[in-house]
Amino acid sequence: MTNFIGNNYNEAYDIVDIAKLIKKDIKKTFPQINVSVKTSRYSGGQSINIYIQKLPFNPFTREYILNHDRWQSWRMEEEKSNNNKNISNGKLLMYNQQYLVLEDNVDKILQSYNYDKSDIDRDYFRTNFYGSVTLDSDYAKIYLNKK
Repeated sequence: MTNFIGNNYNEAYDIVDIAKLIKKDIKKTFPQINVSVKTSRYSGGQSINIYIQKLPFNPFTREYILNHDRWQSWRMEEEKSNNNKNISNGKLLMYNQQYLVLEDNVDKILQSYNYDKSDIDRDYFRTNFYGSVTLDSDYAKIYLNKK
């Protein structure tokens, strides 16, 4: 059973209010980056997704930049051979350490407004929101086209 309540969680906050606070916290903590914070409501809950849109550094590893055209076919081959070690470490192969640390810290800001009282053993899910932090795909193309 998960029992997590973030430091900034407040049951009075609506998902839109939380998204605004998250964006403000990110700007304050990381003024050198730009993010887009999107909310969504649906029958199974709600979500906040953060898209990193501008960085002062290249987020990709050199190996990935040089070989990104073959990346998708490589991942498919790894899945066929059941070599999940590389699949699960895909982020480690794509992104450099500087980006991974930044993404993790942005996710900590996101989760600080969340709670999770789920019990997966009983197939019971109760969370304030679902969420993710990813590099904006349009922004990523800028670096991938600069070989």
